[in-house]
Amino acid sequence: MTFVRWKHLISFLLFYFIITTTGPALLAQGAADTESNRSTNISPGDATRPALHTFNTDAIDTVNTRIRSDGSERVWQMTGPFGGDVTALAIDPRNADRIMLGTSDGQIFRSSDGGQIWKRIRPGIKASGFSVTVILFDREQPNLIYVGIRAITQLAEETKGGAIFISEDNGENWREFEGMHGRAVRGLVQSANDAKVLVAAALDGIYRTVDRGQFWHRITPANDPELRGFHSVAVDPRDVNIIYVGTNHLPWKTLDGGETWKRAGSKENGMIDDSDIFAIHIDEANPDTVVMSACSGIYRSLDASAKWTKIQGIPYTSRRTHVIYQHPSRPDVIFAGTTEGLWLSTAHGKPESWIRVTSIRLVINAIAIHPDRPDRVFLGTEDHGVLVSNDGGETYDRSNAGFINRQVRAVLADRKERGRVYAGVIFDGANSGLFVSEDGGLSWQQSMQGMGVRDVYSLYQSASVPETIYAGTNHGLFRSEDQGRSWTPVKKEELKEEIEGEPKESIESDRSKQPEAQPVPTHSRPRRVTKSQDNEKVELIVQTRTKPGTQKAKTQTKKKPGARPRSYAGVKTRKPPVIVKKPKPIPPDPNAPIDLQSQVFSLVLFTPRREAEAGGSSEGSASENGANQPPSNWMIASTWDGLFYTEDEKKGWKRMKLRPSGSGDAGPPKQPRINAIATSPLVPGLIYVGSEEGLFISTDNGESFKLMLIGDEVRRIRSIVLDPRTADTIHIGTSTGFFRSSDGGRSWENRGGGMPVLSDIGSIVINPLNPDELYAGDDLRGGFYYSKDQGKNWDKLEINQLPSTKIWSLAADPFVRNRLYAGSSSGGVYVMTRR
Repeated sequence: MTFVRWKHLISFLLFYFIITTTGPALLAQGAADTESNRSTNISPGDATRPALHTFNTDAIDTVNTRIRSDGSERVWQMTGPFGGDVTALAIDPRNADRIMLGTSDGQIFRSSDGGQIWKRIRPGIKASGFSVTVILFDREQPNLIYVGIRAITQLAEETKGGAIFISEDNGENWREFEGMHGRAVRGLVQSANDAKVLVAAALDGIYRTVDRGQFWHRITPANDPELRGFHSVAVDPRDVNIIYVGTNHLPWKTLDGGETWKRAGSKENGMIDDSDIFAIHIDEANPDTVVMSACSGIYRSLDASAKWTKIQGIPYTSRRTHVIYQHPSRPDVIFAGTTEGLWLSTAHGKPESWIRVTSIRLVINAIAIHPDRPDRVFLGTEDHGVLVSNDGGETYDRSNAGFINRQVRAVLADRKERGRVYAGVIFDGANSGLFVSEDGGLSWQQSMQGMGVRDVYSLYQSASVPETIYAGTNHGLFRSEDQGRSWTPVKKEELKEEIEGEPKESIESDRSKQPEAQPVPTHSRPRRVTKSQDNEKVELIVQTRTKPGTQKAKTQTKKKPGARPRSYAGVKTRKPPVIVKKPKPIPPDPNAPIDLQSQVFSLVLFTPRREAEAGGSSEGSASENGANQPPSNWMIASTWDGLFYTEDEKKGWKRMKLRPSGSGDAGPPKQPRINAIATSPLVPGLIYVGSEEGLFISTDNGESFKLMLIGDEVRRIRSIVLDPRTADTIHIGTSTGFFRSSDGGRSWENRGGGMPVLSDIGSIVINPLNPDELYAGDDLRGGFYYSKDQGKNWDKLEINQLPSTKIWSLAADPFVRNRLYAGSSSGGVYVMTRR
């Protein structure tokens, strides 16, 4: 072996030793884009094409927390999968490489190197549950930045509010404008004529300040039946009192700072009446040229809204345009960000000049270009994060290193392969699905071969065959037999040609009784009528011909006894149709096995209780009779359609009811919504089901359930975890706190020391390498708790610096005792390491 090869081998062994002993979560501070953390070229009509992976130690955000009781420290790393929704994007007018973006969960990220690496601003505006709608750099004052937000939850024109924040130190610290508290802000602009004047479009009105936000005044009438539901706003660069606003029904305009308003567009002057105005752009070089985007298309006026012309060239399906953007140094270049990609015109919007320059699958929310770098174009998108072009907007690459805005509903640490972790991402379109990490969560690769576009809600790995992994998606259940590298849908097998125990002859005879479909002839021609091969008594009818003047008709078939004449002299008989009675439709069997077609929220292995064990263990107690049983093929799944079980997935799934049907019921009883399932191989037949209406327990394979009281009350159950050593120890997370039972559910202890009286425990995990250790997430206060004595006492971990404190799922590393993986509601996967 050459010296060079020896050198490479020694380097590899040394690197492997460091990774496996020190731990990847403590070595690296980040990773660059792969298919979430990877650069990807996106061109017209193409899917994504991953580029070469480059490792970057600056991309991963890290937060440290310390437990006071023992002095130990937790290192939290926000590892990805990088990407997600970008709702706002802006470039500092004084620095082309300084860019800020906002997310749909109130986070703000900043890049100081032209978008190569993004850093989350901490603590930021602390607006979880709110979407950042606009980021605005002040035209005159350096380091002054404005941010507008609105509540995510919005029904029609009702909202939980929003606000406008200001930072005077380049985004390090923020404060809220009191005058805009509770306003759902959708747009915010600064006057080019007077920088002290800002105008905001909120859902309930148009607000203006003349002193950079110290005082705000509403300039639209309250409760006006027409002037309401505002989307957008623009100020004429020549006059601060000329303001255009877009509503959910046509644009409006004021010439006197809001004293009076008139409709600026309608069918009388060229704009379709049913038009939501999403964006307004005024050409600063020629302010009489105004462009508006609406649900009905893009409109342009050359005379300050006196007359509108619909811009042609963009297809009807792409007309929902979120943003109109004019190039800051090339006024003839106009971008249209739509729900079907980015469109570009290099001839000031002429019909024949529009071309789509990205994939049709992209939804564009924001566009930003700095005049000092005219060929570099930034796009803020849904699902794909940030895209950047360096050739004037013709081709785009992802630039998401360090940026995360993804919802991870399920996380799983592989029980066979050290460092292999799985994450189920939802609500990200083609970027949803299963992501796999092979380095302890530092970098991620999407793995959806055979699954298609799916949201992954749950993950389960077989204990007996660890290569087999199940993924519960928004459209059924999928199975992988190669540790998540490829997938196939879990469906019933087709009926075999021969059924075991039944002779082939009987199958053929049954088949012969079914009418066969006849091919449709391609042209009319005489057909030979042959004897029917079936056993039905279908009378054959053949045409007869009689010569003129003859007395008797000759037929080609023998007349059957009792048959009536078929022809008459001189008349050609016609063949009547053979009427075959269709069998009555057989109503579907409600108990017949089915395939899972809807969302699969959770999946667990189940050890059934055999008939010989019927008199065995008492209800809820931990019997050892399951320890020596062979591996079970039974599984239980909670879905959008209810609870199901299977004895063999190849034979389909059967419904399991928490509430049985009674003889006097008018219809099937309503089944509760299910949040959690737990079983134990130590107690065959035992099933715990946590629902919106309480905790249900079955000891007879799910044949019957009864409702269990938790602390003398029926509580909403969100999570259930059983001790792997004994099923008598049960940990329950409810909407009113944490509960623990050590006697199979006969009695319950509330919360334990160190945990608040009232909490909402949505996730619990036990350390498999030390079952006395528990972690629990509190969605009510955004807290995270650690117990080293089976939940009797708790230490709080401060996680307010994390992008999201809502934890969907938890998984302990089966190889590294001090490592935990958490799936968050907007911050991707957290890797927590104790040191």
